Amino acid sequence: ELEKNVMLLPKDPRSLILQAEISIVLAEMERDIARMTYAEGKARRALEISPDRQQLEFLWASILVTTNRSEEAVQVIDAAIAKAPTVQEGYWRKAVMLLQLGELELANEEIDRAEKLGIHFKGDGALAVQQIRAAAANQPTVEILQ
Repeated sequence: ELEKNVMLLPKDPRSLILQAEISIVLAEMERDIARMTYAEGKARRALEISPDRQQLEFLWASILVTTNRSEEAVQVIDAAIAKAPTVQEGYWRKAVMLLQLGELELANEEIDRAEKLGIHFKGDGALAVQQIRAAAANQPTVEILQ
């Protein structure tokens, strides 16, 4: 059905986003690189249609991390932050990604940098910051957000 929507609405990235998100979950569950490659293609196509949609930039970055292209993922998130420097999500997503890559100090520095710029973390962002700060203080935490 999603493929039909893509054909009916070729300029609407939403069906492509759903296809990519579903494929990522299945690829991770099944450890299926072919499915991740499929997700990557759908995400790339959605980005071509809607290049400034942060949701897609973050989706793209998560695919890059999953496929061991973390440096490129950091560049994608940095570009998203540069385009929308007052939006909290880019900062906390970058910090979470850095934490997942084992870069706790850099994750903490990213949170500090955002706060110095006047970013106030709310919702998922506040939870991510709390978890990163707890990890930095060697305190037990719940599983970090993806």
